[in-house]
Amino acid sequence: MVLCSPLSAQHHKLGVTIGGVLSKPKNYQLFYGYHIGIKNEFTFCKKDNHIYLSPNLHFIKKGWEDDIYDFYSEKHKWKCKLYYIEIPLLIGYKHQIGNKSIFGEIGPHFSFGLFGNSKLNYDNGTFNSNVFSSDKYKRFDTGFYINLGLDLKKNQLQIGYSHSMQKPTKKEWGAINPQNRSIVISFIHYIIT
Repeated sequence: MVLCSPLSAQHHKLGVTIGGVLSKPKNYQLFYGYHIGIKNEFTFCKKDNHIYLSPNLHFIKKGWEDDIYDFYSEKHKWKCKLYYIEIPLLIGYKHQIGNKSIFGEIGPHFSFGLFGNSKLNYDNGTFNSNVFSSDKYKRFDTGFYINLGLDLKKNQLQIGYSHSMQKPTKKEWGAINPQNRSIVISFIHYIIT
């Protein structure tokens, strides 16, 4: 940023983002989710190739699936759906190529669990529980994001990797550790450029 003159925010973009989430905690099955939200971009330099800040706000669905076996070795599906408000605070670098740009972003994210449920299917019924209100899951989570993408001025396509930095479970679920790792695919449409 020292190379950019003057050192004040020159440009602001605000966009709507929507996309898919592929969650895959270690030792658990793939889970499909989604996210919707807003993306901000604050540019500090008028050059084509520049550094920028990108705070985001997402409503995101993550989770996991597992197969468990009962006393008779019969398999049952265990599924956990988790809904968060997530705030990635990213720093990015954009490289201009003609009328398009490629970019990379990295930074921490902070998440707050809104609601979620655990569902276990048995032959004689289904067992449900709310994982946050029943104190099985920690509401607060933190981790990091890495994004790569293509900027088409009014629109962006990006693919990212999100990794949680803490064990999410507690109390009676303390023996399991479905620490979240996700691939996040996003489409962003800028409404303010």
